[in-house]
Amino acid sequence: MRIGILTYFGDLNSGTNMQAYSLQEILRKTYNKDSIVEIINYHAWNRLLDWHPYLTSASPTSLINDLKRLKKYYHFINTKLILTPKRIVSKKPDKVIKFIKEQNYDAIYVGSDTLLELDRYHENEVSAFWLPPEIKIKKFLIAASSKNLEYYKLSDFQKKYLADSISDFSLLGVRDDATARLIKEFTNEKIQIVPDPTFSYNIDYTYVEKYLKTKKINLNKPTICLHLTKETPYSEELATKLKSKGYQIASLRPAYWADILLNDLSPLELVGIFKYFTAVVTHRFHDSIFCFKNKTPVINIPGSFSFANSHGESKYSSLFKQFNVYETNLIKTEKENNTENILQLIDKTIIDFPKETIALKLVDLDASIHKYVEKTKNI
Repeated sequence: MRIGILTYFGDLNSGTNMQAYSLQEILRKTYNKDSIVEIINYHAWNRLLDWHPYLTSASPTSLINDLKRLKKYYHFINTKLILTPKRIVSKKPDKVIKFIKEQNYDAIYVGSDTLLELDRYHENEVSAFWLPPEIKIKKFLIAASSKNLEYYKLSDFQKKYLADSISDFSLLGVRDDATARLIKEFTNEKIQIVPDPTFSYNIDYTYVEKYLKTKKINLNKPTICLHLTKETPYSEELATKLKSKGYQIASLRPAYWADILLNDLSPLELVGIFKYFTAVVTHRFHDSIFCFKNKTPVINIPGSFSFANSHGESKYSSLFKQFNVYETNLIKTEKENNTENILQLIDKTIIDFPKETIALKLVDLDASIHKYVEKTKNI
């Protein structure tokens, strides 16, 4: 069989690349060894244009680290991801559909990540991830997300196009409540919540252990990782107050207030680094997943509160509800987003983070992913 994966991959985002890699490996293990499983080498825009060093708080050290990171990501994409030999870059679905047809797949998995979003599209456009019925093979959504897209925001053209696309999928595996709500505007059948594929990845700590040893980085001292956006107004204040409590501060992006810069990690190094932190404050979705995987206390501050739909649902809310820490570990409003509140939450979650419950949930999520994929194989 020939199996295609239509997903996000290839940018400087560890989560995007790890979800693609994890799904690829799940499918390779599920289908027999003679089957071909590959990621469709498609981008709506040229992602190489996004490949540049962090410019905010840049220093000679951070720029050197960034060059190392670029090299590591390039190596990961070219050695770990199985891509179609030919590549297509286009925002026009017709061209992409023609390209996909030429691959002669028996089935296509669309997911994971927020690829069902339409942020960059006009009212008379849709993305190629909304596959049309003219692709006459088995099609499955798997942990796909539409971000904050809502039915009332769609044009008549988009409603018709999405309705036709959704009706032709064999199963509709979505990652979050917001996406399930959108899909239910079109059908109540075939919908299932499917966890992000990275929950199935068995972390190989040899990558990060080698990294720490080579760079002579000591994380034995209590360490808080702050992965904050460049717009965060209180970064230095938060770091200073945490240092006064005896913590050293690590950052995954250039930050003059950090004791340790970790902006040269590969995806496989990054998933393991969270094991060594006392706690993490991050705006990244997959950072939070990697924290749960390592049972590391995490506070998430979404990059924008507009990522939620009008019902307050988002990929963040669904994730934190899965682990029953939605009320305690997710910043939901601008009012909560301040230094003192976050300091209190860090103190509390270091003590109360439900590691045993999280460990059990991780087993359930891994089983859920594999059960869904097995179901698609049987179809």
